[in-house]
Parts: sequence; C-alpha cells; structure tokens
Amino acid sequence: SLRRVRFLKQEDLAARLDVPVWTVRNWEQGRRRPSLELAYKLAQALEISLDVLGKLAVENPIPDEKKRRG
Repeated sequence: SLRRVRFLKQEDLAARLDVPVWTVRNWEQGRRRPSLELAYKLAQALEISLDVLGKLAVENPIPDEKKRRG
C-alpha cells in the first residue's frame, strides 16, 4: 500500500532497487522478506524509516512466521 500511495508501479520500485519485478511481487504477496540491505533501500525508496518498515513487517507476518510464533 505504501508503494501505491507513492504512485509507484511495481516495475518502478524494482528498477529503483535494482531487483527483478517478481522480487517486489513476492514481498507484497508475503512470500518473501527483503534482506536487510534491500529493506534499507526499500525504506529509502518509500520515504519511510527502516524502523517503520520493520514495524510493518512485524504487524504483517508471512503466514509461515505466524505458525512459528505460536
């Protein structure tokens, strides 16, 4: 949703981060999480702090993460 608020297409964000568009899709669909390096770049591209991005990740865990947390 942050990407859309910034009027960025998945392709645009992928280009800014120098990753394939399917990488952005996997993040948005909750299939994967970015590495710390890419999370930092993602936060910069979305004009938010890494802290805010981390909080969003905790609040919206990947389905398998929910199982591990109990």
